[in-house]
Amino acid sequence: MISSNPNNKMLRLTTLIFLFCAVPSVHAADPSSLRKLGARVEVNAVGQESIYAAGAKVTVNGTVVNGIHVAGADVVINAKAGDGLWLLASSANVKGEYGGPVNIWSAKTVIDAVIKASLSIAAADVHIGRSTTIATYAGIAAAEVNFEGAAQRQVTIAADTLRFAGTAGGGVELKATSVTITSDARINGDAVIYTIGQPTIEDDAQITGKVIRKSLPEAVFAERYSAGPFAALLPLLILALSAFLAGIAHLWFGRQSVEDTIDAFVEHPLTNGLIGIGTIVLMFVVAALMILSIFAAPFGIAGLITLPIFALLGVASAGFGFGEWLLNRSGEPCSVAGRGLFFVAGLIIVTALGMVPFAGPLLLFLAMLMGIGALVRSLHARLSLPVPL
Repeated sequence: MISSNPNNKMLRLTTLIFLFCAVPSVHAADPSSLRKLGARVEVNAVGQESIYAAGAKVTVNGTVVNGIHVAGADVVINAKAGDGLWLLASSANVKGEYGGPVNIWSAKTVIDAVIKASLSIAAADVHIGRSTTIATYAGIAAAEVNFEGAAQRQVTIAADTLRFAGTAGGGVELKATSVTITSDARINGDAVIYTIGQPTIEDDAQITGKVIRKSLPEAVFAERYSAGPFAALLPLLILALSAFLAGIAHLWFGRQSVEDTIDAFVEHPLTNGLIGIGTIVLMFVVAALMILSIFAAPFGIAGLITLPIFALLGVASAGFGFGEWLLNRSGEPCSVAGRGLFFVAGLIIVTALGMVPFAGPLLLFLAMLMGIGALVRSLHARLSLPVPL
């Protein structure tokens, strides 16, 4: 399911992006696979081992022995692959047949394909066509979802607006502010529906199990605590540990930079958030423009890879700032060990913010933006210092 192992999915996504950075250099090393990189990429596979393609507009056709890996703005795929599909795009149109899992991260996704394993999608707008068959389970997270395909096992969908007109062999779990189960729906099992108000279930819809209606807040708690309190806290603990390592490295290699960041965090908390969001948007725009070009595409993708590192430094900077605010409001100078203790206290505050029910992710995101803004402000100040003659 889409929430069963998010860490593996993020690792797979990061690995996918990294692979495209290496496309030009590894082409000669593995002639059995087909790799293409450019503004406009057209791939006609004829029995290659694997396909790796990246570009602004990517088209893939043909037959592949193993898997297909694609990143692009506008992607159209109609292929037969012995293994799965890993796709990162702005707009994706997928047809064909896939012997392994299909994983898609896209703004808009349209699928009419035969999938002999699982389907996982994270997108804004998703349409699963009637000709789509899924051999195991389907997990989808999007703003709008129209599901008309057939899955042999459970279907899990989280959305804002959800229309289910397909078939699920193992029941469904639907989470959305608006849920409609049409007369064409065939659900072999329970229909667990988390929504606001009452879902719309048309008269001719066939549901062999129970229809269980719950509120959306119950879905949040169910996801967070179904595997136990420790499992719910594990992502936060991993984030805190990663930010701790990033912060210690920053303190070790740039003590004065840390002090400048702390001053900026404490003195300009609100504007730091604006600078943080502006920095992230600017990095995305610059990276996208580089990817759209031919020669700068690897540098643009490499820039996207640095975003998680920058985000960790933002969380670490927030930890430094909150620690200063909590334990050293007078701003007295302190030793490296003292600064480290303040940093740990600040990270505890940041982690506690992420644990707040419902608002936790938003509070953590805002803290990260404030940290990024403070870091950028301090770097700008240091770069603006006059050079001594």
